[in-house]
Amino acid sequence: MSTGDSSRRLHGVLLADMTGFSRLMGEDEARAFAALTRIRDVFTRVVPRHGGTLDVSVGDCFVALFDSAVEAVRAAIAIQTDLAATAGPAGDPVRIRIGVHMGDVVRSGSEIHGDSVNVAARLQTIAQPGRITLSDDVHRAVRNRINVAISRAQCLAVVVADPRIADTAVNSLDNMKLVNLFCKIMLIG
Repeated sequence: MSTGDSSRRLHGVLLADMTGFSRLMGEDEARAFAALTRIRDVFTRVVPRHGGTLDVSVGDCFVALFDSAVEAVRAAIAIQTDLAATAGPAGDPVRIRIGVHMGDVVRSGSEIHGDSVNVAARLQTIAQPGRITLSDDVHRAVRNRINVAISRAQCLAVVVADPRIADTAVNSLDNMKLVNLFCKIMLIG
């Protein structure tokens, strides 16, 4: 479906953000840029291997799109594994948070838009450094296809009045509607 210069397509959306980038920029700009270069190099290598495209790379934020939720999660695992395997600048670990969701993405020229990108961004914010957070939709799509432990014990219930994702996860279900569950992939390493 396309209208004018825009097109809408179902994608696995992987969104990542570097942990502590702003702090590191204030402390040591050269180390911050070196860490960012390391992340960009890993994304540039890993994303295409899994059939994805790196669509956004602004500051310390990276967005990659995949034709498959399975490949988006495999890429996320490979990215985290690669970053964990080698030290960053000055021996520090380079840690990122990754959120993965699947849904429609609207492409308009070189820009991408849509709730799916927004959901992946929110998932990224609740991931622990060095971890991956999946939407329940992605979890259902990959749970029997990915050979890694996915812990539902660490699921966060997101409770909102709106059928889209809230800005913050809440712990109480008092008079609110349960909309989605987010599950973290626990990387063993």
